[in-house]
Amino acid sequence: MMGISSAGVGSGLDVESIVTSLMNVEKRPLTLVSKQKTAYQSKLSAYGTMNSALSTFKTAVSALSTSTKFNAQSVTSSDTTVFTATANGSASLGDYAVTVNQLAKAHKIAM
Repeated sequence: MMGISSAGVGSGLDVESIVTSLMNVEKRPLTLVSKQKTAYQSKLSAYGTMNSALSTFKTAVSALSTSTKFNAQSVTSSDTTVFTATANGSASLGDYAVTVNQLAKAHKIAM
């Protein structure tokens, strides 16, 4: 019949301390790899954020590359009940003044 034994009992060795130290030594490479993985994931996330921002910037710059954004014409009138106008892309740029001397009156020709 086999007896019950415990490693290190009676030898004066602190087996628990030795095993804990050995386990810590064995875990060290795994801990370093885990820290590197976390650092790489942080960098990857930062690159993703930067890539997204650059893509948004590229879209905004592309919208500015069309000349229609810079050549938009508009018309304003001090009194839109008297005079209105529209301007298209081929309108000549400039300031124009229109003076209304007399408003037209309704007229019918009898037959």
